[in-house]
Amino acid sequence: MPSPTLIELFRYPVKSMMGESLTAAEATEAGVHGDRAWAASIPRTALGGRDPLGRQRHTEN
Repeated sequence: MPSPTLIELFRYPVKSMMGESLTAAEATEAGVHGDRAWAASIPRTALGGRDPLGRQRHTEN
């Protein structure tokens, strides 16, 4: 069986936003430095937990 080949490497500093292409990275047990270091969210309101901008909220089961 052939060994896997890495074709592209991306880091996503902010979860759910555009990633950046890397030419090299150091991976530790904690992952790649700077990957998903931040997350952006919209606070839920007292109105049934709906997004104030009317967007649907996706949750994984």
